[in-house]
Amino acid sequence: MPVIQWTDAFSVGEETIDEQHRTWIDIYNKAHDRMMTPGEDFASTGLDALVAMEEYGRFHFDYEEAWLEKIGFPHREDHAQLHQDFVRKMAQIRSDMVEGRYILNSEIIKTIENWLKEHILNEDQKFKAFVAVTTD
Repeated sequence: MPVIQWTDAFSVGEETIDEQHRTWIDIYNKAHDRMMTPGEDFASTGLDALVAMEEYGRFHFDYEEAWLEKIGFPHREDHAQLHQDFVRKMAQIRSDMVEGRYILNSEIIKTIENWLKEHILNEDQKFKAFVAVTTD
């Protein structure tokens, strides 16, 4: 069963972004399964999952930020900063793992889960509200 289950509450009303969020949640759920059910190479499994999350995040952020620019979202720079903060956090975790600093996979996966939920359900909903107001 998925750890994060897509519901309509995650929808921001823009089809491509919603589809990207669904994909990213799916990647997260697969990463969770891999990281919480270690195989032969526990560290490598966690690192691979983390890299997949980070790479998809960068792809998604590029699209989302371009869309925010297109619609004239007034807080797009602040929103982009949140994206950059996430990328830096993931890069730091990846660096710690590569350098052998002890980090629990459960801690990593919970950090990502919390960020995804909070970001989509709170921050991304702000531009859903903006679009609703500007199209009325």
